[in-house]
Amino acid sequence: MATKQTRFVIGYIGLGKMGLNMVFNLIDNKHTVIANNRSKEPIIRACKKGAITAYTNKELFDKLKITLKRKSQSKKIIWLMLPAGKVTENKIKEIVPHLKRGDIIIDGSNSLYKDAQRRSKALNKKGIHFIDVGVSGGPNGARHDACMMVGGPSGTYKYLEPLFKSLCVKGGIEHFKGAGAGHYVKMVHNGIEYGIMESIAEGFAILNKSPFKPDLGKVAGVYQHGSIIESKLMQNLLQAFQKHKNDLKSIPGAAGQGGKAAGRSVKAEADWTIDEAKLLKVHYHAIGGAVHERAESRKNPTFRGKIINAIRNQFGGHSLKTKKKKR
Repeated sequence: MATKQTRFVIGYIGLGKMGLNMVFNLIDNKHTVIANNRSKEPIIRACKKGAITAYTNKELFDKLKITLKRKSQSKKIIWLMLPAGKVTENKIKEIVPHLKRGDIIIDGSNSLYKDAQRRSKALNKKGIHFIDVGVSGGPNGARHDACMMVGGPSGTYKYLEPLFKSLCVKGGIEHFKGAGAGHYVKMVHNGIEYGIMESIAEGFAILNKSPFKPDLGKVAGVYQHGSIIESKLMQNLLQAFQKHKNDLKSIPGAAGQGGKAAGRSVKAEADWTIDEAKLLKVHYHAIGGAVHERAESRKNPTFRGKIINAIRNQFGGHSLKTKKKKR
């Protein structure tokens, strides 16, 4: 399925923080995008940037068909950037009747790798290719220089490689053999992220209570310039201290997270990482502890929770508002 094609026509479904920024990135790199979303406002924003609007599935595929003929692209490519679980599952069921043999679905959600394996197997029977993509870098990465972990058939990846490379930071794209492999690698990535953030939070909690009372913004600053723990997450914390003028009082101490610990019915990637570690009989003390501490902070807010929320807000735009418990 190798090709010299470098510009693609994409039907893009899901214009949240990540999806809309990825659409802007696609357009900047001269790809043609037919943009669809449940609500209209993001579609309008995508249109102003140069996307073709599609307010329904029918409109998406009608416009995709016309555009493909004009651009001489034989395959329909649908990129999904939706919440994992039922939302993605239902959307795939909706669009499959519009696809034919050789067409491609890209799942850019943070789906469970087992779901990707199941979907790939079912779609393969229909001759439809399925590619799972774990995307890292937050909304800013999606907008400019993403990091992508791609699973699925090697031939399909080779066909799409110029597309992925155009969206990613240099060296920030890699293919891993097997359906679900991309989501698997991203799942573990998020588990590691939890562990690192908890370590940062614990360290700054110690500093905050220390007898020296160091300026925490200055600590983050020196850590971020040449030290062994210099990192994007430390940079995010430094930016948070600068933004809030070293005062985190307005930031809630109940650490945000996805999955069941946040009251959701579906687990998130850190939970899945722990499940996988248990299955493989691998220790998961740091990741497991990080997930547990975030859940506990929702019962009893902590300074560690403030640090985690400050970092998450910087890299992912996560809300700093405390969610009210349902009665």
